[in-house]
Amino acid sequence: MAILHVQRICALGPQSLPDRLVIDVGAVLRWASESDIDDALDALVEAAGRTRRHTLWAITPTPLSAVDATELDAATTSLEKVFGAESVLRSDEPLTSLLTTSVQGPIEAGIVTAGLDDRPYELWITARGVTMLDVATGHVWTHDRATKAFLPPALLPELYAILGSPLDGKAYVKANQFAERFKAALQAGQPPEMAANLPPALRVAIQNKKSLIDGLARSMRGQDGPVDSAARASLAGFVCPASIVPVGRTDTAYVVVDVGDGARPVDVHVQIGPTQLKGQGAAGEQLLRQAHAAIPGRWFIPRALDALDYMVDQGLPLPASAVDPGLIAYALHPDTPERLVDLSMSAAPLPTPLLSWLADPKRKLTSPAPLDPLAAVLPRLDQDLAVQLEHHGLVQLIEDDLALTLPHLARLEREGGAWVGTPASYASWEQFHDALEDELGLHEQVFAQFLTIDPYTATTLELLQALKGSRRPLPKVPFAHELKAKEEFARLVAANCTEAVLLDRARALQSASGAYFWLKRLQGGLSRLRGRQIPLATGRWGYRSLPLHNLPKRSPEGREIRSGLLGPPGHVLVAADYNGFEVRLLAALSRDSILENAAQHDDIHTELADTFFSSRSKEDRERAKLGVYSIVYGQTASSFWKARPEMARADADALYTLVQARLTRAMEYREQVWHQYIRDRFVTTSGGWRRIAPTRRKAFNTVLQGLGADVLRWVLRHLGRELPVVKARVVHQAHDELIVAALPEQASEAERILQDTMTRAVVQESNLLPAHTQLRVNVRRGKTWGDLI
Repeated sequence: MAILHVQRICALGPQSLPDRLVIDVGAVLRWASESDIDDALDALVEAAGRTRRHTLWAITPTPLSAVDATELDAATTSLEKVFGAESVLRSDEPLTSLLTTSVQGPIEAGIVTAGLDDRPYELWITARGVTMLDVATGHVWTHDRATKAFLPPALLPELYAILGSPLDGKAYVKANQFAERFKAALQAGQPPEMAANLPPALRVAIQNKKSLIDGLARSMRGQDGPVDSAARASLAGFVCPASIVPVGRTDTAYVVVDVGDGARPVDVHVQIGPTQLKGQGAAGEQLLRQAHAAIPGRWFIPRALDALDYMVDQGLPLPASAVDPGLIAYALHPDTPERLVDLSMSAAPLPTPLLSWLADPKRKLTSPAPLDPLAAVLPRLDQDLAVQLEHHGLVQLIEDDLALTLPHLARLEREGGAWVGTPASYASWEQFHDALEDELGLHEQVFAQFLTIDPYTATTLELLQALKGSRRPLPKVPFAHELKAKEEFARLVAANCTEAVLLDRARALQSASGAYFWLKRLQGGLSRLRGRQIPLATGRWGYRSLPLHNLPKRSPEGREIRSGLLGPPGHVLVAADYNGFEVRLLAALSRDSILENAAQHDDIHTELADTFFSSRSKEDRERAKLGVYSIVYGQTASSFWKARPEMARADADALYTLVQARLTRAMEYREQVWHQYIRDRFVTTSGGWRRIAPTRRKAFNTVLQGLGADVLRWVLRHLGRELPVVKARVVHQAHDELIVAALPEQASEAERILQDTMTRAVVQESNLLPAHTQLRVNVRRGKTWGDLI
């Protein structure tokens, strides 16, 4: 039984078929009849229904061996019922003739056909840029492939007119044994009768049959049929919509900024309406100014933050909205971002390095020059992605949230960060580093007594085994058989096991974001610490190179490092972070009466401690906080205990049971979210952030953290409009904290704007939160980041 290779119609990727396909129904029916196959057209119909490509069913006679007209008429009626009359082209002029007479220049389309192995002369049309899929073999033929297999495809009809088609060509001369000589002559531009070493009688036969051979070549091209002007016009409109520059949305500037790696001039591509312009360096900057003057609102701009960063550095005005196609792909599936070629056929022709750079939300890749192919497809890419966003209900998230936030993040990246001074307790960063080196040296003297492995690269399990092999008995860890190595090691630290404490301390200092990481850069003479914003799966924005959201804070060395980080010269710093942010969001969403009552006060955790334990002590406040966050993080009793190495199992179980028993409405709300997640396999925040979470725990946590991220993005946009009025600006954001730099005389007003925006305004104006939501912030002011802890 023959296999139809129709799956290639749906396949995507750099080597796949073009976006627009013409299905040669006549050729498929001809091959199916000759091969005694009944369901060829049905298989094509099924595949065409699954593809995102644009398809046109061409029902035309085939060259030489034609399909019966009644069969073609029946196919027309059937296909019009399935795909509509606008997707079916019925004509008595052969398809190849329609194509070549209606379109000038290269034809950027594909033809789905069958039986090319028996009729290779039909490959001649690949000379016009057409890609051909033979569903009989699965082979995809292009000009280059046809050339390698035979000879330049434009010459194939002449060759087979002499040789005779395997199925339906007429052998006017007996010349098959001289095929290679004819190929050489045709490639050299010679008449076939001038091929080398032909018998004289054959030369004479070819000359005598020249008119018949030329006529057969014309028939192989399908050029002997009637003329159908209407069909030609219709086919031209389908095959070459790009013969007119795609203009996209009239309210949008399509912009590509190639900042490169600093070793080459910056390239800028701008398209507004049908006008396309390109410039380098200063000319490129002028193009960006012109684009902003023409359309200050919506820009469709790949790798938007990199481009906007460049514009901030050059003092160029930023658009109000920056739609980033890579960020769209990320937002559709944050944990495993979608490939752009799976979302838009317009992206399929782009080279793989360009596709990788385009969809790189972590911003690790440098742009692969040139970006001209990307600039050419932006309007169609915008249209394709708009369809995807509409289908998934994410239009508002992209257009009214993320796209409006990106310009503010770019300003934060380039105009914010921390200015470097000196640590409070030391004369220099080098002196601070030396003090940590002395401490680390003392720790390593202890390690040397029982470690034969590198304490900084070893796994926790390897360290645990080394500790157990040391001479001194270790504190007993109850229920150790239920714990992972990391959890058991944390219990040894909590039990004040000297070796474990020192190992933990040393590894923290040398970690990827520990004190040594920062001191290496501070000692290197950096005058300013800045990072690059990257999206996270919960909707938050973090940093990479440098990871400022992981700057040490609570540890002694973290406080010391922050004491040497300042605001811009001449400015003071104002910081605000939410008190019990996720707990307050849980209170508002679940309407749990205990949580709502506690949320009426400035410190929600102290109020919960009073409710749970009739105590307002610091220790009980911490217990209440841990207990309520067990709900926020979706923990089970077992996972809660394992995450609390400082607590005995009985105490952890008692706290967990108490809190979950008291907060009944919050627990019911969590169950509702879990049921919805199990049903839909994703969760969505009120701001529209959608996550196909890998676990129930992460699903519920995303509902709260994702809503918190929605709030912070709104706050950042609002502050971006309000703070410049008092000559202040945001210089840092991480999780639920914001740091603002203000002139001393404007600090009080900046503090008022910051506090009002994060509490009253976001509840009353953002439409993100229930009206009864109670938010509180802790506000601090100082000269250094250390003053803000």
